[in-house]
Amino acid sequence: MAIPLSVDQTGSNPNEAARIRKQHPGEENAIRNGRVLGGLEPTRAFGDASYKWTREVSERLKESFFGRTPSQLLKTPPYVTAEPVVTTTKIEPENGDFVVMATDGLWEMLTNEEVVGLVGQWIEKQSSESNGNIANSWLKMFTQQQKGLPVEHRKLNAVEDGQKTPIRQRQWGVEGGENQRFVVEDKNVATHLVRNALGGKNTEMVCALLTLPSPYARRYR
Repeated sequence: MAIPLSVDQTGSNPNEAARIRKQHPGEENAIRNGRVLGGLEPTRAFGDASYKWTREVSERLKESFFGRTPSQLLKTPPYVTAEPVVTTTKIEPENGDFVVMATDGLWEMLTNEEVVGLVGQWIEKQSSESNGNIANSWLKMFTQQQKGLPVEHRKLNAVEDGQKTPIRQRQWGVEGGENQRFVVEDKNVATHLVRNALGGKNTEMVCALLTLPSPYARRYR
């Protein structure tokens, strides 16, 4: 079972959008098209200082250090904060619990259930290749239950729980079942997740996405 431990802190999250609009009354473009001032998707970040500085500061930096041009919609910064949302969850590894910590890029390509299933497949393969030396309670539960990768079924663009439907489902579609889409061939589980997020068994897509030069890569990965 996949349990989300956070929600997307982006302009597409109704709660985050409402928070920013409340802080900037009368600015209808504070959140525009699901983005801060129509440009930045995250609403909380350590960086992205151009959404925190005044126009005067941004203009001085642009003039002296070739800084970024401030948005024409900038009126009452800061719009983005580094203040985190803190929650507490009890983790019991002895009962098979594990945590996946990843940036938004992974969750834009895979659902929560797919990520959990992929980690399970990876653990199972590592165990089989090491003659069963990686035996733990979670692995036993995984192998005793039905085979196959769990896939999340949800309405497109569902945001009621703060989680967006992955881009792969919204734009690229999902071709074939899990056996046609996903692969287990990496010794590192993080690399395993990234590979499957970028295309899995579709090696041409994986290679294409990994070889795209800057700045074009930013549009696709």
